[in-house]
Amino acid sequence: MKQEQILDAVLAALLKLNVVSEDQCAKVRQSEDIELNTLNLDSMGVFNLCLDLEEIIGREIQIPELVQNPSVRLLAKHLANTLPTGQA
Repeated sequence: MKQEQILDAVLAALLKLNVVSEDQCAKVRQSEDIELNTLNLDSMGVFNLCLDLEEIIGREIQIPELVQNPSVRLLAKHLANTLPTGQA
């Protein structure tokens, strides 16, 4: 998976959780970014985001990864750089 594919996966997961709009996603795809801490994700939302991303990415996503990569673009870049062998 390429970083842009992972970015789309992160945005899709956030849309599923109803914490971003289609307009926000379009802006992120065009180079803007969204800080994760501005999205009103509660603990269950963070947990569900990790689960949704795990299904797409193919590896476990730890909550500290979200904290250490606090924006949509940073998270997508991190996930792209830490894909299991054979998925990059």
